[in-house]
Amino acid sequence: MKELVALSKEQIMNPKEKAQELVDMMGMYTSTSFNHINGKYEPIYRNPYAKQCALLSVDEILNNIDFASMLTGADDYNYWLQVKQELKKL
Repeated sequence: MKELVALSKEQIMNPKEKAQELVDMMGMYTSTSFNHINGKYEPIYRNPYAKQCALLSVDEILNNIDFASMLTGADDYNYWLQVKQELKKL
């Protein structure tokens, strides 16, 4: 079982950074293009579906955040709401 590790505020991405990371990650997996030079399929890093996939992922996270975390003062829900807002700005 993995140990939970407390992260300092400096180690946690701000919502804008997280939004960009999600779009970049989704861009790598949502589309490929055939490279005629080397004969391989390669990811397209800026594609129109990356942002939509990132938004769907954040919605899923928001839907599954434990309600108790909101009651106990954990700021996870607000963090992911801010990430969603930053995604919409991209």
